Amino acid sequence: ASQNCWRLFLQTVGGPEEAGQAIYAALYEGAPILQPLFLTPRAVQAMRFMHGLGDLVMLLDDGKKLKSRVETLGFGHLYLDVTVSNITMFRDAILDLFAVELGDGFTPAAAEGWKTLMNYAGGAYVFTKGHCAERINTVLTSWKIASGQAAVEAKMEEKKESTSGSGSGEAKAQATNTVVDQSKKGNGVLSRLMRRSRYHEAGPGMMSTDGVKAGTSGVPTTYGEMFVFNSAVMGLGERPWLAEVLACFDNIVSNIGNAPRLQEECDVLVLRITKCQTGPVNFSEYKSCMLSSLRALLPKDWSTAHEVAWSWLWDNVERLLSINLGKPGVWEAALSKFLTQTNAGASLEMQQEIYSRFSSVALGGQESFKQSNTFFHFIADKILSMTNALYIDPVTMVDEISALGLRHVGYGIPTELFGPFVTVCIEVISSAVQDPAVLEAFRWSIALISKKLTRTITEGSTVVMRAINKNSAKELEKAVSSAPRGQRANWMLVVQVGTQNISPLAWAIESGSYEAARTMLNDLLTFRADRDRYYYGADELFGRHPDLIQRLCADAPVLLPTLFDGLLWRSRVTEDSMRRVNYYVKHLLLDDSGNFAKAIQWITEFADPKVVCHPVIILLSDIVWSRVAAKSFLKAKSWFLLTLAVFLAGQSVIPHVGDAS
Repeated sequence: ASQNCWRLFLQTVGGPEEAGQAIYAALYEGAPILQPLFLTPRAVQAMRFMHGLGDLVMLLDDGKKLKSRVETLGFGHLYLDVTVSNITMFRDAILDLFAVELGDGFTPAAAEGWKTLMNYAGGAYVFTKGHCAERINTVLTSWKIASGQAAVEAKMEEKKESTSGSGSGEAKAQATNTVVDQSKKGNGVLSRLMRRSRYHEAGPGMMSTDGVKAGTSGVPTTYGEMFVFNSAVMGLGERPWLAEVLACFDNIVSNIGNAPRLQEECDVLVLRITKCQTGPVNFSEYKSCMLSSLRALLPKDWSTAHEVAWSWLWDNVERLLSINLGKPGVWEAALSKFLTQTNAGASLEMQQEIYSRFSSVALGGQESFKQSNTFFHFIADKILSMTNALYIDPVTMVDEISALGLRHVGYGIPTELFGPFVTVCIEVISSAVQDPAVLEAFRWSIALISKKLTRTITEGSTVVMRAINKNSAKELEKAVSSAPRGQRANWMLVVQVGTQNISPLAWAIESGSYEAARTMLNDLLTFRADRDRYYYGADELFGRHPDLIQRLCADAPVLLPTLFDGLLWRSRVTEDSMRRVNYYVKHLLLDDSGNFAKAIQWITEFADPKVVCHPVIILLSDIVWSRVAAKSFLKAKSWFLLTLAVFLAGQSVIPHVGDAS
């Protein structure tokens, strides 16, 4: 009865698309308390509701598959506030929708069946959420040891305790280098396996080495090394998809408690597997190799709880991967065909329709689009090409999407606009295509791009970046006031999301936020101290931006005096009516490679008389001239002076030798 009711509902509303929209509207309007949970674009979330409910009702005849599907859905709802009251409102909204749309077709038997199904699924969600915390903690704790992160942190603590005054960043770098140097020794199965995948994102302890030997003992010490060793022993070394799973495994495990991020990583992994594997994929092979590697790395800590937790993790990941495995190849072909067959006129019409609808749906979005129509069309065309490029080269596109998201952080684009924009794009494409495969390919791809952009903007929108967007010195001072002394410079110089990063200082200079940039320069070049060491950000500043002088000369000359003033330190104590002054000109003289820096060249080309009269530049010029340039100049001109003397002697002296008069 429940299945017949579902089929009748699809027929009544007009199809899957309309069914998804009806379900979304019923839940959004019928249960207002659930509205804050609707974070995904409407067109995407509506189809998720439709597919989720359809899968559940169609699996009523197969209890085993129904249980597996409910567990997968429950795993995906771990991050949400799943309570009995929320489930009750969700159930009642669905039942009311069927009653309104179907009328007498919604029989008492169907109503009882749907009520029982919703109660079962909701109870499973609550149970999953309540019993997963311990497993998640077990997985994360053991992964920290197996991946080598614990060794890095221990090395950092050792360095911090043994060397007072050494920066935490330096200790971390040395600890990381120690682990990497150990893992790079040797050459064997791992290098051959890695060459099978030209896409590689190495996480801590992952496949970032050229061999399985570590140190002098020849025993793998990290998960990546041990996994490759075991895969070779088990005869799985010829599976190229194993390298792809291993490359993404750190992100998967690290985000086990964050269901949206986990789903995102699984979607990317499906794309990567599709590009390297054409045949069937047996995920149990990875599971067996994974468990054997973890047992070998955690011989003292491994227990039944670890076995259950890791098996539970991989079973859920496998189910998430299996949902779309094999589909990206079909989607790529359909979407590529559609884009190649679309002429320029039709493409321009779609682009205009996108912005026309978006302007009417999201009125606040007009403030974010202040460019010309030509640039609007370029953006829309880029969106269409990105959806296809994600299927063609997923790893490169993931990095490009992260970089694009960081640029949107600098633009100050609110994430609330992505949902309406994606919905409008899907609606425009759906009206232009007849092939459902094209629409599904576009919907899935743009939804993944939207999720990654939204996450990147959310993670990258630090308090410093928000202050820069406001160009407020007061806001910036407040933002960095809570930063630890050792991390203060890092807050103003690096915003890292995934493999991409952006410099808040550079963005402030490029965007014209000079008040914020001046405040950052003053803060970076201010001396601070605790009991162990002094903190002065000149090294971090020029280490991050070795071309800072050139950048300021080109984009913000008004900030050059601020920078040079920060490279001076004047003592507050006077002796014999004189004060000590320190000049910090190391980075203006030498670059990171120990070669002569180009600071003087850039300042000379800038040709500003006020800048060259600054005490720092005067001292810098005197040092360069007296220590290096004078000798080189005189040596280069010595031959000229010699020839000049000979010329003068030949012209003025020799002709008069012997002339008595």
